[in-house]
Amino acid sequence: STLFPYTTLFRSKGSAFKPYRDGVMEVGATTRWESCSWASTLSTHDCKWAAKEAGADFAIYWSFDQEKGVLRPTCHWNPPDHVAAVKAATGNSELYTTESYQGVLGELKPGDGFVGKAYKEAHAMFIPDLSAALDSEYPRKQLATKYGVVSLALKPMGDGVMEIGTS
Repeated sequence: STLFPYTTLFRSKGSAFKPYRDGVMEVGATTRWESCSWASTLSTHDCKWAAKEAGADFAIYWSFDQEKGVLRPTCHWNPPDHVAAVKAATGNSELYTTESYQGVLGELKPGDGFVGKAYKEAHAMFIPDLSAALDSEYPRKQLATKYGVVSLALKPMGDGVMEIGTS
């Protein structure tokens, strides 16, 4: 690659970039992110780390269910102050992350919606303005609107997709 000639030198197969302080932080791997075996055991702690590192308001990890052929949320994280604010405002503890587990919203086929597309195409995606997304592209658009979700970033990892977002 002309942009990253050092990837050949160091045998890097996957990189992630994040604005950090006065520059950019790069994290690289000598295996593809998609083949990282540790990604299949992601936990709430990992979702918290992903959200905090990216400056996001939440994270959801979607794992591929081999038996049913769908992606399902298997862990998530929201900042405690956000959880408390939503509960105070609505009287219940439902959130964008928790409602994403429910019914057909919690089962996405590869290629369906942004999560399914990121998984099927094995490419990271960034959607800076969800209000401009078509309902057909984003089955959880009404849910995002309900909870004020503004933007999403999605990264295939292991046998699933990490979704982080802002509200």
